[in-house]
Amino acid sequence: MLLDSLCTPTVVFIVFAIAHLSLEMYDQHYSLALLKSVLALVMICLLELLCIVKLHLLAWILVFMPLILYSYMTLIIFFVFGLDPTPKMKQFLVQ
Repeated sequence: MLLDSLCTPTVVFIVFAIAHLSLEMYDQHYSLALLKSVLALVMICLLELLCIVKLHLLAWILVFMPLILYSYMTLIIFFVFGLDPTPKMKQFLVQ
């Protein structure tokens, strides 16, 4: 199978890309889905090139960097604006 010949960071990225493309198609943003699929193909080629050159660590960093940056920026927003990340619960009296 084709996935057996790909390195592990590329396979993980393909799973993430399929999830993102599915969401774009579900929201009927077909032009964005096409753009993301082209960018995903470029990224897959880059990750495979890095694996061929034995730069597996850099490939893993490129795969998880968006997730790390998104989490970091979310924490910064919570601390800067003083937002409480715990949800507010309202209690109602039932009579």
